[in-house]
Amino acid sequence: MSTSAGPAGKGPLGALAGVPGLTGALAQAAAAALVQSTGLVLLAAGLAHAIARATGNADGGIGTPLALAAAGAVLRALAGTVGEVLAARDARRAEDRLRRDLLDRLTASPRR
Repeated sequence: MSTSAGPAGKGPLGALAGVPGLTGALAQAAAAALVQSTGLVLLAAGLAHAIARATGNADGGIGTPLALAAAGAVLRALAGTVGEVLAARDARRAEDRLRRDLLDRLTASPRR
């Protein structure tokens, strides 16, 4: 008895093999996640440097690190928004395509 959800040799996403546009949607989601992660790193690094400078543990003003943190927050927010919009668009496209395929199959059936 197989415990795999998808067809043999297809991996964990094997059950989704017939979904149109899946590869592109996964690539877009990965890119959005990468940009969000970059924004998080910028945010954390900027805040850490600002705190270190404010407490006297590092030289310099806190303006530049705070600007870096703000840029990271904006980047993270934008990437999240764009990722959600693209995911919703891809879901609508896949749903429309699957619905059309189902209707084509039903109308082509000899038992219509």
